[in-house]
Amino acid sequence: MAKRGENIRKRKDGRWEKRYIESYRPDGTASYKSLYGKSYTEVKSKYSLLQNGSVKKEPTTILSVDRLCILWLEDVQITVKKSTYANYYSIVHNHIVPYFQGMKTRGLTNEAVNGFIREKTWNGRLDGNGGLSPKTVSDIAIVLKAIIQYGTDNKHLSGVTTKLKLPKVPEKLLKVLSIQEQSRLVGHVTASLNLIGIGILICLYTGIRVGELCALLWSDIDFETGVLRITKTLQRIRNTEENATAKTKIVIDTPKSAKSVREIPL
Repeated sequence: MAKRGENIRKRKDGRWEKRYIESYRPDGTASYKSLYGKSYTEVKSKYSLLQNGSVKKEPTTILSVDRLCILWLEDVQITVKKSTYANYYSIVHNHIVPYFQGMKTRGLTNEAVNGFIREKTWNGRLDGNGGLSPKTVSDIAIVLKAIIQYGTDNKHLSGVTTKLKLPKVPEKLLKVLSIQEQSRLVGHVTASLNLIGIGILICLYTGIRVGELCALLWSDIDFETGVLRITKTLQRIRNTEENATAKTKIVIDTPKSAKSVREIPL
């Protein structure tokens, strides 16, 4: 698996490979090359020398901001989970591209970027009814910062800050059921037990996420040792495939983080 954000992966033949953008064609599409080595460290060192020892090429064309967004999506797609990419795709196509439509990258100034953040805070809802929550604006800003960094690294942008002025995100308090509330919930569920009720009980007593619950198979339960193994999660995400007949699709992927792969005694 490629290391996140580096595009360095171990090949089936045992070698390590780093894919990088060498240049851009007149239509703005990227031309890729690869570096190879016997280890991750060797490939990373080769790429570092290439960056420090070669003259950075000027872009062959002045890109539009929306084209830069598409190039970033293509670049990041192989380094993140499908659900993360679907989220990035939605943010780019629902918020960033429509706002900067037709603007060239040279117009992506600090003033323009912070104006975008203010607009999303005041009038960012897709239904036109006011602004977005501070958390949603922050999520959009994280994606925009990554696009700006990508554009800067590839010489499409210069002098644009990634220190954006963001609305303050209030701390979200976690709602925890009291012992009395848990008892009432268990009593209600067990009074007429069904598949949904069983799922509620499993989540209540193990603390697993709903996506992890929906991905469970009988093989994930060891009845001899009384252990539940969490190795995957199920999600419904936006379908970003071309000519897709459905707006969403179900994917089964690894859990949220490496620590989420775990064994839970029942």
